[in-house]
Amino acid sequence: MQKLPAVSNLDAARAYFRRARETHPELCEWAYLLHQPGAGTCWTGIGAHRIVHYTGDRFEIHTDGEKTARPAGTDIFRELRPLLDPSLPCFFLVSLDIRRAARDPSLPLMSFVQPKVEACFGDAAPALLAAAPGLEEAARDLIERDDTAPLPAICAKGNANASPWQGEDDAHFLERLKRAVETLQSVHGKMIITRTYHRPAPADADAFRLFEIYSDFEANAAACHYAALGGINSLGCSPENVFEMNGSELAFDVVASTRGISTDPEQDARWLNELLTDAKERKEHGMALERYQKRMERLCQAGSVRLERHMDVRTLRHVRHLFSRVSGTLKEGMDCFDMLHDSYPPLSSYPDELIPLADAGTEPTRYYGGMVGRIGPGWQDACCYLNLRAALVQDGGIHTQGGVGVIRESIPRQELLEVVNKLRSLKEAVSAWENEKSN
Repeated sequence: MQKLPAVSNLDAARAYFRRARETHPELCEWAYLLHQPGAGTCWTGIGAHRIVHYTGDRFEIHTDGEKTARPAGTDIFRELRPLLDPSLPCFFLVSLDIRRAARDPSLPLMSFVQPKVEACFGDAAPALLAAAPGLEEAARDLIERDDTAPLPAICAKGNANASPWQGEDDAHFLERLKRAVETLQSVHGKMIITRTYHRPAPADADAFRLFEIYSDFEANAAACHYAALGGINSLGCSPENVFEMNGSELAFDVVASTRGISTDPEQDARWLNELLTDAKERKEHGMALERYQKRMERLCQAGSVRLERHMDVRTLRHVRHLFSRVSGTLKEGMDCFDMLHDSYPPLSSYPDELIPLADAGTEPTRYYGGMVGRIGPGWQDACCYLNLRAALVQDGGIHTQGGVGVIRESIPRQELLEVVNKLRSLKEAVSAWENEKSN
């Protein structure tokens, strides 16, 4: 008898999610799946007991279909506390456009969703963490069904260039990179230079199937997510966290400096060595690490800060990054809302004088470069990730964005190639998804 492949926690969570969509489609207009590959943990939330949107001047609160509104002040993350139910988990998606001139008016600037049902798939048996009255039996039945199997073979040879993506052309983007490097010759700092891409989605596209393909492609991501948010679909495979909290313990990923991956073993070994030894790459990573260590000293109890990993390598499908991890014990009285406040914006040029030079603010980022994650019941545990290598499927289109951190030693053409490599996996997943749908 042929031995079947092992079923992972991600397989089990995705099968549960598919069953929920088949049996309770009315609930799944609002739903999410968040996976931490390193920990092997997945959370799936179905339905929406409470949704809190921030729209720029107010909070809109939807609780079991009833809508209220409240004016927003200036401390929006801390103002969320009384609007959410601490007994329930919460999935969130936050845009960079809160502080930018451009925004997409069809999208909330942030959404916090507390599900009617949440299940966790981890090292232990699947567990039901929340269930609204009348849904517990159905939720347990969805978990306990023994019909989980690995996904069918995916066309892993999706072509990143097979489908037309529209956006800024290489020549104009290269000119912006050159100007950034010139600016940085007289200013010590880092500029985030990004470019947008968009294209039509296949007719009757199932964005969750795209997530399934993409999350298999990027099995070593820091986190991957799928969220159905009332007709908007967000999905991504993030290379790094913004922060993780486990009780009073806080951890930051530091992911900076990038090299591609080659199918030629000799060239690949050379690129890996360059990543580890190149002076520019080590300086770029060191600048980021220093900023995180200073944040840790401010946020954590004296003497508790630890450098857990230093300039290791995080290997994804088409790129490698230098990777460090810093952890410590939070000062008393701080919670996840304080951390969201302290972490925003999670992606920005520095010092501040470089921000308007790096970002003209004329095109919305939607949710690119913002924050995506989950807060556990009781608000003692939270995981928040930088929303990179992500796509938004909305109104028959797919939107994505890619960028690089530029320092004075950067070489513009290499930075151009870096953006291409960072988005290759997502574009290949879209190609495989489209081919699968047409066959």
